Amino acid sequence: MNDKDAIDQMLADQQEKVANLESDLSTLQEEKTKLEENFNTETTRLNSELSKVQTDLKTSQDEIAQVRKSAEEKEQALKTVRETMGNSFDVYAKSGLNVVNKNNSLYVDMAAPIRYRSGSTRISEEAKPILAEMAEKLIANPSIRVLVEGHTDSVPMKEGAVYSDNMALSVARAKRVVKELVKLGVSPDQLSSIGRGESMPSMMEESDTEDVQSSNRRTEFVLMPEVGNLYDLNHGDDTGSMMQEAGGTN
Repeated sequence: MNDKDAIDQMLADQQEKVANLESDLSTLQEEKTKLEENFNTETTRLNSELSKVQTDLKTSQDEIAQVRKSAEEKEQALKTVRETMGNSFDVYAKSGLNVVNKNNSLYVDMAAPIRYRSGSTRISEEAKPILAEMAEKLIANPSIRVLVEGHTDSVPMKEGAVYSDNMALSVARAKRVVKELVKLGVSPDQLSSIGRGESMPSMMEESDTEDVQSSNRRTEFVLMPEVGNLYDLNHGDDTGSMMQEAGGTN
């Protein structure tokens, strides 16, 4: 009986232990189910995010490729523009003419200025070697074209003078220089003339001294570059469009 009671107690203890284990097992199964559900949910979310990242990455790679292609095209366009501009102005660099930028135009920087006496168009003896040197360079560079620009001082023409006003005098001075250059062998196709009168003085001072007036009685040479090819680049083809997009010259 004692053994039977001990066995019954042992059996009861084991049954209670089994019940506890079954309860624990049920709890663990529930937790396992929840973990699996959470795992599946998290896996789905991560897969979705991964897919989105992959899509964004592909889009970014495509955009980078497009930007790189556009940059290469614009660089090629700018290279073409630089080469074209260089070709347009190389002729002046190789001609031996000293060029200066003045009043947004390219002027020939003369070794000595061509000056005139008041009211006169006569070319002085001092100016003749200057014109001879200019003629030599123009003859050697037939593609160069220049605008001969005549100027006067601010002194009004006297009544009965040969020229009606300073504008007429400045035109006559420019034409006289053109005539002299043609006589020296320069092609007339390379030369144009214009008179500026007293509108563009080289010196402006409150006192109209003889030095000031003398410096304004002059003839200057303005270079006229061939820019038609630049215009074609900017307006005639795709290179011009890319040139504008890239902030190129208009």
